[in-house]
Amino acid sequence: MWLLAAQLEIKQSNLSGARAILRKAIECSPQRCYAWCKDAELERSLNETERARAIFELRIAQPALDMPELLRKEYIGFEIAEGEFERTRQLYGRLLVRTKHLKMCGSATHCFKHLPLKRYNNKETSFRSIGNFVSEGSEGMDVLSMSLGGGSRHYYRDIIAIGAFKDMEMGVFVLCSAGNSGPTKASLANVAPWIMTVGAETLDRDFLAYAVLGNGKKVNGVSLYSGKGMGEQMVEGVNPRVEKGQVVKEVGRVGMLLGNTAESGEELVADSHLLPAVAVGMKIGNVIREYLKMDKRPMAALTFGGTVLNVKPSPVVSAFSSRGPNMVTPQILKPDVIGPGVNIFAGWSGEFGPTGLETIQPKC
Repeated sequence: MWLLAAQLEIKQSNLSGARAILRKAIECSPQRCYAWCKDAELERSLNETERARAIFELRIAQPALDMPELLRKEYIGFEIAEGEFERTRQLYGRLLVRTKHLKMCGSATHCFKHLPLKRYNNKETSFRSIGNFVSEGSEGMDVLSMSLGGGSRHYYRDIIAIGAFKDMEMGVFVLCSAGNSGPTKASLANVAPWIMTVGAETLDRDFLAYAVLGNGKKVNGVSLYSGKGMGEQMVEGVNPRVEKGQVVKEVGRVGMLLGNTAESGEELVADSHLLPAVAVGMKIGNVIREYLKMDKRPMAALTFGGTVLNVKPSPVVSAFSSRGPNMVTPQILKPDVIGPGVNIFAGWSGEFGPTGLETIQPKC
């Protein structure tokens, strides 16, 4: 609710009001990572670079709070976008103290028997630039895969492109994410010719769920809700869709219908929700809104259908996957390929569960 209120104030050009709402959200719940990021984003949009940087630093400086992955990525992306490469290098050094990286093996035969662990931190390794970080970090690798965004820029200013070029010279195959800024045109990242740029696509399966409205109309959606909540000990984190469910749960409600905005259209993401919830596309969302206007006591019954295979059409480029054209070198088509990037099952650490909220127990 606080985010919607802040966005409304911004649309009405009441920037001081938006600031006040975001600061209040941070004051009430300082672990609310998303609020810190939105506050910094607002300041940056007003060309208040130092204010935005101070917000990130203030969040990091709180020793009692760990720094979620979203804030790390946002802060690094902020410095890269500002062209502050020395600051970015220093920031990477600070974050790498607690980061472990697996060193990939050149031979698959011996890879699993002798998989060494390589640790980088600001005491053991000093990187003169992020370009050196990319190339030095790939020593002994055959393939280097990076999921980093930040937009595209001329190659001589693109630290990832510079580092990847050094890797290419050493025979390392480099592939990078196209970015998650779609469906906006010309929103690609990592467009250098020596990088394989990978976009995201949907799968040939859905995780269906249904809602029967009080007027008898049945609508389809998706959900990964499986009958049991993800626990009570959590704080808000990196998934606004799931956070909405937490708000619904906190006010005593038992279920949620989540409709897409025009930006996401009909593409559905099956989230692991905190309570029974069904995500629906924009068209069905509009149908539900009309029903809410007509019925004084609206209600709905939710059911969950599990996995459905052989969905058509598939694959389809995901709505969030960054789009071309390549603004740096228009003659080179980017992205090069697309791969599965929506509703992917994966293991989760103890710090982050599948909801995107910080949890106590690991989730698989």
